[in-house]
Amino acid sequence: MCNDLNDYPEAIEYFLNDYFVNAIKIIENNQGVLDKFIGDGIFAYFGYNSRRKIGDPYNAIRAAFRFRNRFPILKNQFKKFCAKHYGIEPSDYNLKCGMHNGPAFLDYFSTSTRNSIILMGPTVNFASRLQGIAKNDEIVISKQLRNMVEEKFDFFNIQIKDRLEEQSGKGKLKSFEDEDIVFSITGRKEFR
Repeated sequence: MCNDLNDYPEAIEYFLNDYFVNAIKIIENNQGVLDKFIGDGIFAYFGYNSRRKIGDPYNAIRAAFRFRNRFPILKNQFKKFCAKHYGIEPSDYNLKCGMHNGPAFLDYFSTSTRNSIILMGPTVNFASRLQGIAKNDEIVISKQLRNMVEEKFDFFNIQIKDRLEEQSGKGKLKSFEDEDIVFSITGRKEFR
């Protein structure tokens, strides 16, 4: 029996709290910086500091794998919580990740009502598009990022056009500009 969680906002709050706490811990333990929450999504960046203004792909990928491994545990705990407190079994929900490496604009913005440090630009937008074409429990990365880490990880190719057609998003192809292939990370290479 599956139920729509919209009828149980307290259950959603319980899960999101657990989900965000675990994600933040993993991001910080891998030298990442939480930029913002976007609904139930998390935007983080890795490796930026004032001396070395480039990302750290290994820590970013490590964090993504660690959170993907942690996520089934969070789901199981949530199912038990829902069964105990509400007598329901929540519908299935999954994790998706998009990653890219490149220049981005990091700045502090201030208004009379809000202050915020924000990361933005084409690199950020492209990472978001990659997350948008990811399948459940998949980590999708750009060609540029794959080239940086190919000696340590295994991948399979994703034809962007095919993936968008699967998701009925043909009109979104132009948002990927010159990219035709991206990659799904399947695991760490075994060194013999």
